[in-house]
Amino acid sequence: MKKTQSFKIFKLSATLINALALIYFTFQLLNQPFLHGNEMPLIQGAAYFKNIILNIEDKPAQKDFMFIDVAYDKQLVDKLDTNGFPMGKQPIIDRKKLAKFLKILNSKPNNQKFVICDIFFADPAQPDDCAGDTISPDVQLKAELAKMKNVVLSYHFKNDKDSLDLPIFLDAPRGIADYTTTNNTFLKFSLLHRDTIKSSPLIMYEYLHKQRLKKKNGFYWLNGKRVLKSFIVDFRIRNYDLFISKDHYKVDNLDALLTLDDKEVLGHVKDRIIIIGDFQTDKHETIYGETVGPLILLNTYLALVYGDNVITPVFLLFLFVCFFGISVMVFYPRNLFESWLIKTFENTQFKYAITFLSYMSILIVTSLLSFFIFNTHLSILLLTIYLWLLKNITRFVYRQVGWVEKNEKLKVQNEEFA
Repeated sequence: MKKTQSFKIFKLSATLINALALIYFTFQLLNQPFLHGNEMPLIQGAAYFKNIILNIEDKPAQKDFMFIDVAYDKQLVDKLDTNGFPMGKQPIIDRKKLAKFLKILNSKPNNQKFVICDIFFADPAQPDDCAGDTISPDVQLKAELAKMKNVVLSYHFKNDKDSLDLPIFLDAPRGIADYTTTNNTFLKFSLLHRDTIKSSPLIMYEYLHKQRLKKKNGFYWLNGKRVLKSFIVDFRIRNYDLFISKDHYKVDNLDALLTLDDKEVLGHVKDRIIIIGDFQTDKHETIYGETVGPLILLNTYLALVYGDNVITPVFLLFLFVCFFGISVMVFYPRNLFESWLIKTFENTQFKYAITFLSYMSILIVTSLLSFFIFNTHLSILLLTIYLWLLKNITRFVYRQVGWVEKNEKLKVQNEEFA
């Protein structure tokens, strides 16, 4: 009797502790900037089914944004080698045109909400001799950028990932625009690097919403809510919405915009978030196909606005209920689900993988429910491996201490199919 009572206490305690451990492991995985490639088909399929087939998504209002394409507003400058000698020509954004546009914005600085300038200013421009310029356009652009507070420039890590590749305009607000890929595909975006280096979407959110991302007790907090630092971005605005959809968001060319008078330009940008970038060649592979770089930054910001990375109490309760049920399968050797699996697949080619496939199947369902209800994908591969190992260790321990009778049929089957 004492032995039976100890077994019951152990099973219940282990189930509770393991459910909490699974929640902890889940958040550790979610906060990583990468995913395992084997999980990508599940994420892609769920996103397509929810957002495209079922059309369960909220499109942000078109009146809130203005997209400005600078792909065709380029000038050629010298490309220098590592010793500073010219080795040819390279195209850069026409700094004079951009300076002229920012000067119009600065004439009424609170007219627009914010400016995402997804352009990396790596090399200096040169005076246009044909136009009689004696001053570099960078001087004009630097002066206009210095006046702006509601702007963020993109910059990057160097190839070694250890040092920063800073833009030439150091006085303007700047944010990291880099991300880690999975199978060369963008999935997750990190708001913060090394806990100090902020990304462009985070800088934009902190400015517009007067909040700061903080780390406290091992968790990240924003707006007084516990959040994920890295998360899978759900694209509310996609390439399709810019270039294909009948009711598409308008994309303006910078050169065409500058043909208007200043008053008309200010009317166009009023109360909007302005996204400036290359919408033709700056393309990145995502689960929705090729997507222009500025949309990655904008959709990450929108994810913060919609609270996609917030860890709510209801989400924690959902995870606890799911993980408690999964933990029951681990520590209760006579659970009905596993018995049904063994009986169903004992004469099939899957009999040797029943345990692994059962946990993977349940975690897939859990991840799908999490995405459809809370818009959060779960990382399941490592959790599946962990549960499979834990189940086999639990079986071994139970047999060693005599908590499972050796002549018990279920135990024999479990040994056969482990």
